[in-house]
Amino acid sequence: MKVFISPIFVVLIYAFLLRIYNLNYNSPFLDEAQYLILGRKVLVGHWQESNPFAWVGGMPLFYPTLSAVFGFWGITGSRLLNALLGTISVYLLYLIVRYLKLSNNDQDNETSAIIAASFLAVLAVPLYLSRLAIYDMLSFTLLLAGLVLLLKSLKSEKQKDWRKENWYFGAAVFIAASYLAKYISFIIFPVVALAAFWQAKINGNHEVRLYLKYFLLPLSTIVIGYALWQYPALIHFQEEQISKATSHSVVILKSFYSYSLPVLLPAAIGALLLFFKSSRTALVLIILALTPLAVHLATNNSAASGQHSYLTVIFLLPLASYGLQSFIGRWPRFGNLLLGLLFIATFFYSYSQLLKLERAWPNTDKAMDFLKTRTSDHEKILSSQDDVTLLALPNFRDENITGIFDFKYKNLTGSQAYSLALSENFFDFVLLDDHAHGTIESTVLNSITFHYRPIYNEEPFTIYHKSAIAQG
Repeated sequence: MKVFISPIFVVLIYAFLLRIYNLNYNSPFLDEAQYLILGRKVLVGHWQESNPFAWVGGMPLFYPTLSAVFGFWGITGSRLLNALLGTISVYLLYLIVRYLKLSNNDQDNETSAIIAASFLAVLAVPLYLSRLAIYDMLSFTLLLAGLVLLLKSLKSEKQKDWRKENWYFGAAVFIAASYLAKYISFIIFPVVALAAFWQAKINGNHEVRLYLKYFLLPLSTIVIGYALWQYPALIHFQEEQISKATSHSVVILKSFYSYSLPVLLPAAIGALLLFFKSSRTALVLIILALTPLAVHLATNNSAASGQHSYLTVIFLLPLASYGLQSFIGRWPRFGNLLLGLLFIATFFYSYSQLLKLERAWPNTDKAMDFLKTRTSDHEKILSSQDDVTLLALPNFRDENITGIFDFKYKNLTGSQAYSLALSENFFDFVLLDDHAHGTIESTVLNSITFHYRPIYNEEPFTIYHKSAIAQG
């Protein structure tokens, strides 16, 4: 008896294995540590002072789960949750490409969907975000789930038992939730809403009524209601995203280009083929793919451009997979050879990018292990890795560990506060990153008195300890 194994099942297996392999590849990234500490605060009911809506998003309750898992299985366990979300996102993109029906042949659509999912499984940024305990993967997975339900509603015939209504409403809830998880997903809402309205109008007046009542109205209500509730926090967040410094356009363009490079040419070919068929879908996908780039260029924000290239990639992949499938359909041998070579090249190209991304911050494990051996639970620590230090020393009270960011001491703030506190030997330990060269870091280094002596020095961290004379 022959056993048939679905190609998408194989894709999901290797997507999951790639995402869970060596999840302990590096110590917690600073953002991971911040969110895990926030989750800990939520668990004990002391999180309002952090004002997470101004910098995290509307779902600070996602982090208690990560924090609780961290308590049992460390950073590997916390990252595993996003590995699961990343694998689910691969399947959701597969469904999206199927429901788009770019070809009139169902088997061709199935082939395109498999190709798109296969590439999403190995591309650098989707892999990276699936192996990091932050909120990006949650947001993007919710967004994909919403798009699946929206396409299912628009592409299906009239359904009984309120199925269409439920799909529309579910799409609204999932897409709104993606915005609550990470604000960046909002940038594509107008394009999605207009494109869906366009398709609903083609389907007829009844479809338009369903779309407006069960999708657009709930989505608008949730988004506008949240915006009114958290208006000051949203304004603060928006101001933080706009850079008035030197133009970062070149950096932004390079970032989007490098992370989407493997699928750019196939996507261009797929788009041209669809334009020849007078397909409106190609235009919508191109606009959606360009929107994140346009927003980053308009705000001159290069900070998370690499992460947000995920939104570009997921809308390029349907076009790329259609282009590759068209080659296979017309020239089977050449098309399959081309697909195989491109996939192998993409895997190695993306893997090299992934290694760079996962080694972009210094490993703090040795420094934190050293601190554990030299502290009890009452010392005052000044650390350039404050949240990472809090994770490593869970018995310490938060106020005993100070970061190099915001500090008040004897009615002073900023550099003056750090300088006075160090001159008066306020801290028992000082941990500095030798690679950090900001204004406050320089002030701290220059303010360390002879009462502090280095007890740990391993690139790039130095730990200073207050001498017994100063303690006396």
